[in-house]
Amino acid sequence: MNKIYERFAGLFIDSEGGVELLKKHRNVIRTFFWLFAFAGIATILVFVIDVAFGLSGESAAPSAIGSALSTKKPLGELLGPFGDFFGGVLNPIFTFLTFFGVIVTIVMQRVELSHTKDENTRNAAAQTVRAVENTVFNLIELHHKIIDGLVFSRSMIPQPQMDVIRRNSGQPPLPDVITSGRAVFGEVIIGLTNLSSTAEIVAAYKSLQNRNNGVMGHYFRNLYQALRIIDDHHEPILPLEIQQRYANIFRAQLSSAELAILFLNCLDGMVDHGEFKRLLIKYRFLEHIPLERKGTNYSYSGNGRTIASPEMISQYVMDSGDRAGLPSERISAFGRNPEVLDLVKSV
Repeated sequence: MNKIYERFAGLFIDSEGGVELLKKHRNVIRTFFWLFAFAGIATILVFVIDVAFGLSGESAAPSAIGSALSTKKPLGELLGPFGDFFGGVLNPIFTFLTFFGVIVTIVMQRVELSHTKDENTRNAAAQTVRAVENTVFNLIELHHKIIDGLVFSRSMIPQPQMDVIRRNSGQPPLPDVITSGRAVFGEVIIGLTNLSSTAEIVAAYKSLQNRNNGVMGHYFRNLYQALRIIDDHHEPILPLEIQQRYANIFRAQLSSAELAILFLNCLDGMVDHGEFKRLLIKYRFLEHIPLERKGTNYSYSGNGRTIASPEMISQYVMDSGDRAGLPSERISAFGRNPEVLDLVKSV
């Protein structure tokens, strides 16, 4: 019986994903199967009863075969009564089967429509994923074009202490240097880390962004929009691991100096209301920033000079419960960066 049912169920499956359809509509298909089985058994029983009672002469409407045997009349003369009895009983059954066939057709159409809807949903999701991928890679291309157009003047970051030292020693002021392209980030790092404290570094960077936002403002806005696009297309469109993969691809485009400047750019009070920083934390965007512990502070490995304090580092740490979709743990923008792991755990 199970094999018969499987063959019957196969009538409803003629497209990809049929196994899922069978599971989804198992109860409906099983009901139809038993109704068909009942109709078939009823037809056979009517025929057997007609023949059996006709042969014994007990039928109210004896069959043609039974009458022919008992009365010795030609079979042809008795086919009419046999047909009347057999047809009279089976006509309602066949009428029911006709109606039932219409119902089956409707149900099959509903099953196919359901499958088509599911397919369309999957296709739409796949198209959305492709659109996100194209957008991300277009933004990466734009990212590099923006870098190529950067221009920075050393005079944009005042060096009062250095100027005093040079003046007292009879040396001329530092000459202004114009830098362009990716070298801008390294030059900004040099200018900032020449200052004597992390508080001065933060103040100088904030002044640079306020007075000369045109230098790197569009660079950071493009980076923020890229992360926003990745983050906005969350599950079920993009699982968290796929979002992280796209963020990692974008992060791989940034140099060490860019990561260091990005760290300063998203400190409290620098930009927006913390939205950019939350994205950096969620996607562990600063994991590869080259920091080294130097006394109570942290230096930038590129030049060995202080660039961050523990208070600045702790701004990039939060509980995962503050951001939906993250594992339940203490997380930071520095990921598994070994230089700050102990500090992150203690925050």
